[in-house]
Amino acid sequence: MKKKVILLLSLIILLCGCSAEVNLEVTPSSIDENISIVTTANNVYTKDVILAGFREYMPIYYSVEIPDTEPDEAVSGVQYYEHEREELNNGYKNIYSNKFEFGKYRFARSVNEAFRSVNIQNSSIQKQILISTDSGGMKLFNTFPELENVKVNIKTDYEVIKNNADSVNGNVYTWYFSKDTKKSIYLVMSNTKKTSESDSKKGDYTKDGSSTSSFMDKHPVLIAVLGILGFFVLALVLSKIKIKG
Repeated sequence: MKKKVILLLSLIILLCGCSAEVNLEVTPSSIDENISIVTTANNVYTKDVILAGFREYMPIYYSVEIPDTEPDEAVSGVQYYEHEREELNNGYKNIYSNKFEFGKYRFARSVNEAFRSVNIQNSSIQKQILISTDSGGMKLFNTFPELENVKVNIKTDYEVIKNNADSVNGNVYTWYFSKDTKKSIYLVMSNTKKTSESDSKKGDYTKDGSSTSSFMDKHPVLIAVLGILGFFVLALVLSKIKIKG
């Protein structure tokens, strides 16, 4: 019986041209996870080899052992990722997805196979959600050096207070990991206040989560008051000049 590779983000051992993208949509009650893995074939690892290497049934929780079944089949009582496969010109894209209850995502197979430590909290006292990992980067690159890169996107409609994302596009926060990357994911967001459409238009955010919006955007009333005062001061000066003349 041939045992298939068990790691979700790196299911093909020694396969060149493998990259992954992890998309998380976060709310105070759930985390919707979607993982796409693109693998390209070469002279040694053909499309047939790639096709045989990906499991149809992948348990969603890290603590659940992957049954050594041939052919690949579901086991009663085990929760599995939904699996889709898309054939490419020179390989395949495999997509694994699941919607987790917020409190259970820290037990997910994906994050525990990718990082050495993960901290996912929803504080009712601070009214904040924390998602963070250790600063050592992804351990997958140590185990599978042929894995080229992993992109992590976290999307949320709730106000983000702090983050160390590599890039921010609207309400999507992105981190890029490669073999030499030694960094963490760090994001703090409100679990009660949603980001309004007007707030999202005020400017981008820096890595520490601070806004790059201008002073005028942040203090429109103060600018207006100063403008009025400036007008009266100018009028007073001009009137004095006219009297002296």
